[in-house]
Amino acid sequence: MTHINTKVVISIISIFVTFGSLHAASFDCKKAGTFIEHTICGEAKLSKLDEELARAYKKAKNNTDKDALKKEQRQWIKTKRKSCKDVQCLRKVYAERVDELNAYSESSGNATWAGNYSHDKSNATIDINKNLTFRYSSVTARGNICDFEGKFVQERDTLVYKSRSEYMNCSMKVISTNDKTINISGGCTYGSCGMGSDINNGKYKK
Repeated sequence: MTHINTKVVISIISIFVTFGSLHAASFDCKKAGTFIEHTICGEAKLSKLDEELARAYKKAKNNTDKDALKKEQRQWIKTKRKSCKDVQCLRKVYAERVDELNAYSESSGNATWAGNYSHDKSNATIDINKNLTFRYSSVTARGNICDFEGKFVQERDTLVYKSRSEYMNCSMKVISTNDKTINISGGCTYGSCGMGSDINNGKYKK
């Protein structure tokens, strides 16, 4: 009977596992040169997230400006991804970026949110994009300005925003009544969107 060396078997298995991981990411792991690229190739969950991001990016190109998206993606790589020093950070920024890219596709099927809306009783506006990013601005009678940007999360028939910055403590909910009208409710802590100003609740029309 032939005796098989256990160490040899383990080594062979390791070679196949390593070889398999070379094809797991969206890029060629044989050409990985940076810490981040090697980390992605060597960590199964990250490798899968990298593949998901590649698919989401490709799909998003069909639903938004390609040049703007390319610039946005490069900026994400240079800033958020590059700032990571460990696996946990990379998992987090990758998962967030996949969600952001998927939003381009998801919102393309429900473009009724997109548009520039004005408050019916005050000098306040909100501009909502197809990917659910927005810019809100309001001016009080005294000239105080509330101005900030963010991104909504869609929860069924409602858009929800809650700032994560310690300097911008605002929250907002948007409900669509029809294709041209929305209702906004929310508010900011004192001074966080502008001294003496706040979100103007109520009806907004395109």
